[in-house]
Amino acid sequence: MSKIKDRAENDEHIFELTIGDKTVCSARTLGHGLLENITTAEYERRKHYGTKLLLRIEDIARQNGVTSIRTTDIDSKDTAAVSFFRKMGYELEPTEEDGQFLEGSKKLVIEQVKGPKDPKLIVLFYLLEFRDYSVKKKNSCVSLTYIAEECKLSVWATSRILEKLTKEGLVERSFFRNVPPEEQFFQITRKGIKYVIEKDKYLQYSNV
Repeated sequence: MSKIKDRAENDEHIFELTIGDKTVCSARTLGHGLLENITTAEYERRKHYGTKLLLRIEDIARQNGVTSIRTTDIDSKDTAAVSFFRKMGYELEPTEEDGQFLEGSKKLVIEQVKGPKDPKLIVLFYLLEFRDYSVKKKNSCVSLTYIAEECKLSVWATSRILEKLTKEGLVERSFFRNVPPEEQFFQITRKGIKYVIEKDKYLQYSNV
């Protein structure tokens, strides 16, 4: 299971996203309004760790009254970095006439999402914690009972949600329904991850 650690060093904040004892993504901010850098370990890329960490940094910035967040010194030739920040909603502008380096900015105060959170997305977002794609592997998925508890839903409601998600191909089930809830295990699929990541409006306000 992933965890995000935050520690302060003078005016800077150091963020680390860890899996077990391993740091897979880290970032540094000046105050809460300037992102100085964000880096994912070489062999841990394309797993959306940077997305998850940056969303958490933005959420903390909102909690501290920050209305916009900036980042600087983005190499315009670094296509991965440029694509990442644009996907995260940052407006990029050149800082010099030659356009070699870019500055990104994003407004954090936008209209609140009306109505309750979608339980379907709550469950999917939680399952991102268990995204090993082989359901046969130990600890690669999580039980129906535990999903219900962590998402603050009834077992019955969670079962119905997961049944629908399974039919849509967003979730895989490792055992059938003729076993107790604690022995029914689920995990998110690649299709499910893509579905959640594309829901930027939800992710910006999710506390799951």
